[in-house]
Amino acid sequence: MESINGMEQLRALGLEAPANAAQKKTDDKNVFLELFITQLQNQDPLNPQDASAMLGQLAQFSTVEGINNMQNTFSRLETTMQSSQALQASSLVGRQVQVPTDLGVLKPTGQIQGTLTLPQSVSDLSITVTDASGQVVKAIPMGEVAQGEVAFNWDGTDENGARVDPGGYRISARATVDGAPTALQTFINADVSSVTIAQGQNNIMLNLLGHGPVSIKDVKTIN
Repeated sequence: MESINGMEQLRALGLEAPANAAQKKTDDKNVFLELFITQLQNQDPLNPQDASAMLGQLAQFSTVEGINNMQNTFSRLETTMQSSQALQASSLVGRQVQVPTDLGVLKPTGQIQGTLTLPQSVSDLSITVTDASGQVVKAIPMGEVAQGEVAFNWDGTDENGARVDPGGYRISARATVDGAPTALQTFINADVSSVTIAQGQNNIMLNLLGHGPVSIKDVKTIN
């Protein structure tokens, strides 16, 4: 006998489309069982359904059912992990993290701190601080520095030693690398003001004071 399957056969049974994905899975199971029982009831006694074919259908059903259950398990696990990550990220509010940026936020008191990585030892590393208009506020010569991670800080004063207004300032670093003047990536400390979970992206965003949102994946260190 011919196998009863396909959309045309389902329509012939008067089955309607499910209202949602969860209901569709339940309906699909019921449809399969109904079709399977119908096959058993309508076998030709002189030419019965091949037992191996029937077992194959049951095996396929079992495999699909197992995959669906595994998908549900992974979905629940993902939700649990996201909740755990969000809880851990919320503990960062009020703390400082270091992110790849050249923007530092100077408070009424305190300083701007950061790090950079030198690919080789240099003899002329310098840090330059500029204000929002691009004017140089202070140049900080660091001279000869060995290869590796280098920490730096700006105390918030200008070339005359006077305290400048709080706000955002650009921090740039340059050195001669392989015989050529080279701009270096800076990592600046920033305060975490709040945490946002990016829906559908499986990503947690840290809202940094004066910077805006930054992915937690971009955080270098937590202070």
